[in-house]
Amino acid sequence: MSKSSLLIVVLVIAITGVLGFLGYTLSREDTKDEETETTSDAASGTSLAGDPDSENFNDTPDTPINPTPVDEDSLEVADFAINMGSYYFLPDELQGRPGQTLKIKLTSQDGHHNFVIDELDVDSGLLNSNEEAIIEVTIPATAKVGDTFEFYCSVMNHRALGQKGTLTVI
Repeated sequence: MSKSSLLIVVLVIAITGVLGFLGYTLSREDTKDEETETTSDAASGTSLAGDPDSENFNDTPDTPINPTPVDEDSLEVADFAINMGSYYFLPDELQGRPGQTLKIKLTSQDGHHNFVIDELDVDSGLLNSNEEAIIEVTIPATAKVGDTFEFYCSVMNHRALGQKGTLTVI
């Protein structure tokens, strides 16, 4: 093989690799920049997006889901849905009251992920691509308003790459 033929082959391989990497990177950024959408019941003002048992449950994979509001004097179970993907939780912020139980529907969008809160002894177990699980997290009754608990994915270096979020006591 001549030097010019070898040079052409190397250039074609290099250009193909760069274009493939750019295409992958741009497609991942598009997924993270999706607009937030929720479904609401106009009559009651209650968000139905986070309630997996609701007929109006928003099951769109890349759409963040907001929690069902909780009455000020109530400790009803609050429903959330979290999508897990390559180095993200969507949404990455949860809120709850002291003593309240959060029912969280987890969906692994791609790859292997889990949901861990060390301080509350929570570990969802490993979910494979397109698997779902529903877990319950109870905020300690002794928690104070403003306390925070970090949740994260403990798979390999996912946490270090940004797959983490915060549960805030309100």
